[in-house]
Amino acid sequence: MTTSPAAGSADIVTLLGPQRFQRTLHDVLRSRQIDGPVAVITAGWQEREHDDQELRDHLGGRALNLELHTRTERIFDHDPEFAAAHHEKQAMLKGIQELYDLRLGHVMEGARQLLKRRGDLKVLGPERLEALEDVRGLDRRHLDRIRQVHVEFEQIWNPGRRPAILAQRAEVEQMVRRSSAIAIAGGHVAVLLNRLRLFGLGPLAAGRPVIAWAAGAMAILSLIHI
Repeated sequence: MTTSPAAGSADIVTLLGPQRFQRTLHDVLRSRQIDGPVAVITAGWQEREHDDQELRDHLGGRALNLELHTRTERIFDHDPEFAAAHHEKQAMLKGIQELYDLRLGHVMEGARQLLKRRGDLKVLGPERLEALEDVRGLDRRHLDRIRQVHVEFEQIWNPGRRPAILAQRAEVEQMVRRSSAIAIAGGHVAVLLNRLRLFGLGPLAAGRPVIAWAAGAMAILSLIHI
């Protein structure tokens, strides 16, 4: 278990190990004296979002499933123009990721070969460092490009002003405000991150403990930093 402050998002983020076979969520809530309702996010499970009975039982009936995946489908049904733009953005991000993976493979292979190579460290050392910096530089440029795609999408489509999204966000906000903590389960990382972003969970989580595991841990950390 890892616990750390998360500036600009939740008050405290606690990252747990896998919960499928050994659930520790309840113990964390008890150790932190969190007795109220828990807003649960299982959107990463996609169509299985509501298969949460085990999690509900584990929380003793305190779970409030925010249904972010289901709500997103409702938004898409009511706002097909936004749905088309969102799918186009996701296709663009997928294409960017594929090209990044292609380039990363070549850069990583060069770095691996240099790390394996034996010889004069005065010669090899700087080359190894430069190869590692090539990897870091590629990562930075990739992250910057992803950020730009999201910024441009927000500027053009302004999700926070579209009626279908506003209606669903309002309901989610009410449920979060009734909750003492937020629990984010695993599943599909990209789907989960997209839903967290669409419903503005970063700002909503401010001042509340967040407990996340598996894909949920990756998504909440990405949400904080992207």
